[in-house]
Amino acid sequence: MNERELKAWNNLPPFLRNTDYELTPQDIEYYNSSKPKSERKLAIVPKVPSERSRVLNRRQTKECVFDMLTPLITKTSKLTKGALMRHIRTNFKHQSTYADVGKVASKIINQNTTGRFSKWHVATTARYIRRK
Repeated sequence: MNERELKAWNNLPPFLRNTDYELTPQDIEYYNSSKPKSERKLAIVPKVPSERSRVLNRRQTKECVFDMLTPLITKTSKLTKGALMRHIRTNFKHQSTYADVGKVASKIINQNTTGRFSKWHVATTARYIRRK
């Protein structure tokens, strides 16, 4: 075996080396021109988002609603829970698994206003939601 055939033989898949496989000139060219796995460039296929992936799941919807609520609630804000829910319903532009994102806003407001270590609180008799 000459040097070219030896190099091709080393690049052969193991299942072919174990058999009595005869190398043809085309095989020698193919296995000598193929690069090792570490040097191969992977084909980059652009990922096209499917229709299903454009719809936000429950966790993503909650995060998006929370991100929309956070700048609205300050130490001096004068928005009630109903006003915040209405704002989310009108300004939420994504597709979601929830039929009503206003209810998601309601749940997030309840989570963040109840409890000892909550971030927000209900202030005054008008029930404004404000940052602590």
